[in-house]
Amino acid sequence: MIIIGNRSIPENLAESVVGMDFEWTKNYKIKNGNKLFCFSFVFCKSSDLLHGAEDKLMFDFILNYIENIDEIPILINNANSILKRIMEKNYILVGHQLSSDISVAINNSKNNNSDNIKILRAKWKKRKNASIDTHLKIFDTRFDLGSFLIGKSRRLVDVCQECNLDVTQPELKSSMTKMQNIFFEKYDLSIMEKLSVLNIRHSLSSTLLYHLYSKQERLDKCFNVNKALFNNLRKYFNYINSDDFKKLL
Repeated sequence: MIIIGNRSIPENLAESVVGMDFEWTKNYKIKNGNKLFCFSFVFCKSSDLLHGAEDKLMFDFILNYIENIDEIPILINNANSILKRIMEKNYILVGHQLSSDISVAINNSKNNNSDNIKILRAKWKKRKNASIDTHLKIFDTRFDLGSFLIGKSRRLVDVCQECNLDVTQPELKSSMTKMQNIFFEKYDLSIMEKLSVLNIRHSLSSTLLYHLYSKQERLDKCFNVNKALFNNLRKYFNYINSDDFKKLL
């Protein structure tokens, strides 16, 4: 198991926005054929989001990435434990189409190691009823932005573009499933780094969209999310310091 960033959720982040995103290989030919291979949680204080410029945005993160499919139960167990801690805090948990992430995680789970993920699914279904649970707020940027958006598309990249967030993602030269299968076969760490950065970008983008929605604000100029990634991730990933990534800045 590859673990990068914080080993546990950061302390003293009350009222923070937490972005969550899981990635998986896809196989629709067999039941429960989709298999998780990584997840990330990104922690941002609300006061820091979009405050001035990309250079000012700082965040903490936890990323877990499996090295072989036998580690899927460990991946789910780790996500389940992190969610338990998050549910104990006064956080806002944000993701894009969280229902899919949750479903794949539960379908991949064994030995009842997904109890908190199942609780999250129940909370997601009831997220618009504030009287049910006010301790953990859940916001899904695919379904909950409502009239804040004008365009019809709810793909994350399209929603970000409408909200003036530049989330250019050159990592996907082919399908994510094909890239991850090559990683399993050849242990190509460059693939792991690219898909890890992609995953963290998704988690971070959801937090930024939530912040804009909560303030009902539109940006006057484009916010380059990749600059924020560079500032926060350059000590963790060689890919961030590559010429290919620096072209995004």
